[in-house]
Amino acid sequence: MTSLFEKIVALSGLCLTACAAQSPSLTAEKPHAEQATVKPGAAVTLTPSLPKSMSVQTFNTVNLNFNEANFAGLMKVNVVPSEGLTIFGGSKERVFNMSTENTHQLSLDVSAETDGLYFLNVFVEANGQARSFSVSVNIGDVTEAMRKSAIPENGTLKDGVRVLEAEETIR
Repeated sequence: MTSLFEKIVALSGLCLTACAAQSPSLTAEKPHAEQATVKPGAAVTLTPSLPKSMSVQTFNTVNLNFNEANFAGLMKVNVVPSEGLTIFGGSKERVFNMSTENTHQLSLDVSAETDGLYFLNVFVEANGQARSFSVSVNIGDVTEAMRKSAIPENGTLKDGVRVLEAEETIR
């Protein structure tokens, strides 16, 4: 009886070994291609330097600091203000020689007639590649300007609640 039992155990062990040799490994990893994680475009970064508070109808200086990755050639910068924001003095366009240093500064004097949130849209071209940025500029009391624009013309504001006329029809 033991010889029959030993034969069955040996045979089952042999079958398991043969099955394991034929089946693919479950731990095998699929090869994957490396993916680039760098944004396309010019290798330029922008760091804005803005005053803590900016007053309405006065000149406020905004500094834009550009860092580029050791290129030779020229870096062209064009700044376009959003509606209601005005740039004074100097040019909105500037060309920097990238072979001299890695950091370049552009100082702009900006002004607005009313409180609000404005933007400086910055377009940069370096080594035939482009990059764009948008710098938010808060002038005056931005929350007050936003609150005033949020009140509808046909409604009123009572204790921080908008009250609007309404008509209900039940069918």
